[in-house]
Amino acid sequence: MKNSNILFVGNEITYNVTSEFPLIFDIIVNHKLFNGLKKLKNLHCSLTGTFQAQNAALAVASVLLLNNKVLAIAPEMISLSLSTLKIPGRCEILNHNPLIIFDCAHNPDAMQNTLHAINSSYPNYEIFFCVSFMKDKDIPSILTIITNYTSNPIIYFQLQDSRCYIPDTAIINSFSLNVIKDIYYLNKLI
Repeated sequence: MKNSNILFVGNEITYNVTSEFPLIFDIIVNHKLFNGLKKLKNLHCSLTGTFQAQNAALAVASVLLLNNKVLAIAPEMISLSLSTLKIPGRCEILNHNPLIIFDCAHNPDAMQNTLHAINSSYPNYEIFFCVSFMKDKDIPSILTIITNYTSNPIIYFQLQDSRCYIPDTAIINSFSLNVIKDIYYLNKLI
């Protein structure tokens, strides 16, 4: 769209995390549509990880800007939406006892953010990893990040998919991978 506004986190959009677990933050959007500043305080977000506050801040800023042009969304609805938000595969808790978290982080930055969030939220838990990758990913970098968060062997689940990465002997040895092709063996390895 011609003449569309571009807003940047750190410039027109700022946020401040006041609690990491549960995730609570404030947002300030500085835009001419608001004659200055638009503030929302004490927003509770059901997602795990402070990096989600930045993602949510962008989404909230977009809704606030659209609210002035084409939408009519009350701030209470924004708050309710954030507090009940579920994104499958993003630090998704599959089981509480034992705690099993599923995340589809597929690049080094996403893995680092995810593991920092998990480590911050669950500092006293022993972490086991069961991973699988597609061939086009930066697998050595991602595995290096994972090894910083656990001393346990990493379980590599080899998907039955032509796009799935098949680890070679060097990767298996370098990162102490236990390769499995059948998910039912997972229970025996942990």
